[in-house]
Amino acid sequence: MALQKYRDFQPTGLDEKGLNLPDQQDWLVSPVLITRDTATHDYTLSNWHVIQTELARLDPDHTDHEACSFNHWGPGWFEILIVKPESPSHTYLEETAKELDAYPILDEADYQAREHAAACDDWACLPVAERVKAIAHSRANGQCVSTFSARSEELPRGITWETHSDGIYFW
Repeated sequence: MALQKYRDFQPTGLDEKGLNLPDQQDWLVSPVLITRDTATHDYTLSNWHVIQTELARLDPDHTDHEACSFNHWGPGWFEILIVKPESPSHTYLEETAKELDAYPILDEADYQAREHAAACDDWACLPVAERVKAIAHSRANGQCVSTFSARSEELPRGITWETHSDGIYFW
């Protein structure tokens, strides 16, 4: 995937291209952006963190990259990362875009940690009756989970869940 110049970037087909950054029209846009609606368990947030961390390491003074935040009529807001052409940040982002073409997750460990943290948060918010159902399902699938653990807000070992775009589902 080739990186897009900011002057050609538009969040949706209904938006103006290259809006509000007159001095950075030739800068390149990261293939990963986040919005208000990006879920905490989504691999996009993990990829965003990985890219942002590496860009900060490569360019600690932020002369070759910038995080840009915009209000938007659709998702409320979105953020993009842009990099200066022909910089180490540009090289990194080109390599990262190729990696993302091959596989959508840049750092499995980071993604799994975020997914697990989101599952723990969701478990703590579940009513006890829903926890009991989730435990029963996990037990039916061979997991050794005590029914009494439904009383705890801590996610018990052995609980099975699935991650979907709209949330984490305990079965």
